[in-house]
Amino acid sequence: MDDIQKLYASYRGFDLLVDSRLLNEAERTLFFALPGARTDGHEYITELLRQGVQHFVVREEYWIRTFEQPERVEELSLYTQATFIAVDDVLEILHDLVTYHRKQFAGRVIAITGSNGKTIVKDWLTALLSTIHRVHASPRSYNSQIGVPLSVWGIKDHHEIAVIEAGVSRAGEMEKLARIIQPTHGIFTNLGEAHAAGFGSREEKLREKIGLFETTEWTLFSRMDELVLTEARDYHPHPETWWLEDDQLKSSVFEKSIDISKLPVLPEIFRQDALMAVAAARAFGVTQAGIDDVLPTFRPLEMRLRVRAGRNGSSIINDSYSNDLTSLAAALDFAQTQAPLERLTVILSDLAETGVEPETTYARVAQLLRGKTWRVIGVGPEIKLLAGLLIPDKIEFHYYQSSNALADDLDQFSFRDETILLKGARSFALEKLVDKLTSRRHRTLLEIDLDAIAHNLNVYRHQLPVETGLAVMVKASAYGSGSIQVARLLAEAGVDYLIVAYTDEGIALREVGIETPIMVLNPESGEYPLLAEHKLEPVVTNLRALEKILANHPGLPLHLEFDTGMGRLGFNQSEVEGIVRLLKTSGQSPRSVFTHLAASDDFAHDEFTRQQLSRFSIIDTELRRNELDAPLRHVLNTNGISRFPEATYEMVRLGIGLYGLGDREKIMKLRPALRLKAAISGLRKIEKDNITVGYGRKGRATIGSTIATVSIGYADGLPRLAGEGRYGLLVKGKVAPIVGAVCMDMCMIDVTKIPEVAIGDEVIVFGPQHSIEALADAAITIPYEILTGVGARVHRLYVRE
Repeated sequence: MDDIQKLYASYRGFDLLVDSRLLNEAERTLFFALPGARTDGHEYITELLRQGVQHFVVREEYWIRTFEQPERVEELSLYTQATFIAVDDVLEILHDLVTYHRKQFAGRVIAITGSNGKTIVKDWLTALLSTIHRVHASPRSYNSQIGVPLSVWGIKDHHEIAVIEAGVSRAGEMEKLARIIQPTHGIFTNLGEAHAAGFGSREEKLREKIGLFETTEWTLFSRMDELVLTEARDYHPHPETWWLEDDQLKSSVFEKSIDISKLPVLPEIFRQDALMAVAAARAFGVTQAGIDDVLPTFRPLEMRLRVRAGRNGSSIINDSYSNDLTSLAAALDFAQTQAPLERLTVILSDLAETGVEPETTYARVAQLLRGKTWRVIGVGPEIKLLAGLLIPDKIEFHYYQSSNALADDLDQFSFRDETILLKGARSFALEKLVDKLTSRRHRTLLEIDLDAIAHNLNVYRHQLPVETGLAVMVKASAYGSGSIQVARLLAEAGVDYLIVAYTDEGIALREVGIETPIMVLNPESGEYPLLAEHKLEPVVTNLRALEKILANHPGLPLHLEFDTGMGRLGFNQSEVEGIVRLLKTSGQSPRSVFTHLAASDDFAHDEFTRQQLSRFSIIDTELRRNELDAPLRHVLNTNGISRFPEATYEMVRLGIGLYGLGDREKIMKLRPALRLKAAISGLRKIEKDNITVGYGRKGRATIGSTIATVSIGYADGLPRLAGEGRYGLLVKGKVAPIVGAVCMDMCMIDVTKIPEVAIGDEVIVFGPQHSIEALADAAITIPYEILTGVGARVHRLYVRE
């Protein structure tokens, strides 16, 4: 404890950093070099030293290796001037330091956990509490063993309440988080299926989560099922237990009504989140009038971090939900890693209160912006402090007192071929600028949930042995979702290979700075020089191509595909002798050898799949007998990973499973990542009987029915075979059948049984609540064809919590 006290005395007020990309104020940063599954924080120390960081917590073996062999250290002088704290366990020291910091805070700490909804409840509760209290809240979804200590470290002396989010994925984790958070009050959102693999039973997962609340005065539970109610009272009886039932807040001694009548129309799940936030806010003194002022701003679906197409070839990132230094750093990082265009304009509001002088706050903002943007447009009375701070960096600065003033003047900016980040506190209403900046050519969009993609990637990654590599398909524009944004996420997650179909797809990824190895499935023979220039690795399927590459492009990494039953491309087993002769003559070995499984998803063809695996094993044995040992062998695709784990080899190839589709074995663990949406553009009340609808008069409507026209047709990717009642679109949570033939640009649906439908209402073509498999079945095709058929004029909208 004495050592932690001394550490705290030395570094109180410093930034704690675990991600080198989020460096803010170098001279007041303490970097924790945490080891990870794919990267190790120690690898970034030299670069941080060059940027001026002087304080590091490192593993003891790193310290010994570095300073006992100084002759092996580049730029040794940088190291000798810095302070290194050598420990056995870097994460443990981070936890201990922040635990001590938490003990110095005399205010109230609300801890939020549950399977889903933690971030939304936290954000909404923070918005309500902030009307009368000085509140600190976890930034974004900082709820892990690393995120929680970083969140708690942000609690300052001037705060009165802290709202901290906590999440666990396996047994034993919550005890560590509870020690750090030391909550005085608790909120439990729900018990769902997320992270079920980390626990032996639903009961074990519940006990782990509610272990967070042992020290709380009261704990609020959402709509209770019998298990949650029993465990909350019997296993965990010390805090007072509150729960919600419809619009009532109940406990063993009271019952109160919760009024959320001012809440906008939202899906039921968000209504529950709002009830929890309001119930907790009332307990901390927020009046009903104060709640009614804030509730109309609760629009979670529109406030998530997202990328959409803007006017004049620009891209819009809307993060107009909160604005503090941590979330600004994260948004700038997102803009750099996810946005497809190099030039960045930042539209930025005043920051939330930080407890320090505004001049100091905006000096730190200027540091964050340095080298990342060419233009800043400020909104608010304080943001003008940035003006002088940005001059040395030649960043163009414009200032407006309010978002209304900027909206009136917005047309003076061209916003051409650049990314625009809107980052602002909700009170500045920057979201009103989004419509003016957004291209309005077409109202249909494909929403891509990047968090769901990251979740699905981890589902497969956790199944694999640690030593097994992961290659991910991003061909066909990442199954229609947009290869650049998805590839950036995958590169950031540390996948071993990206796989594209054609050379130009690989070049496009290289041109936006993606450095992950890229395999090209179908290169043309004349493209080999381009492959070498852009460090792309061709798949070779025949002896003629192999001979040409070895003769003219020696050293180009090669991947050999063998046909074991697909009947498409690939070497035959009889060609192994010729392959061996060519490779041995050249002195080169392949980077990998692989095959494609033809029917790994179909139980009826399991015997054929095993025959393919056996043929590949024979081919591999023959190659190795001839001393051609490829470092990588891979045969398994999405369904193969789930159904034939005995054939994992050194790498697997993940495809449609990345999007939460096509894998029946993991349907309960995956999250659908894609949602195709359109809008109602017209409504017609049928006043005569036997009216026909659409081309060919294939649809019929009866008197009294209501027909809606929807802004999606077969040119957008809605198959014509889905028409004539074979498929329905989702409106207000109900299915409306397609009437008549699907047109090129629109279709018609019967909304007679859906009340209060209006022009402009959202229509779901497919998504998490309306499966793409049902659409594929109706169109007598497969989800792959539906996804890759989504038209180019359909906007792609990238969403991230």
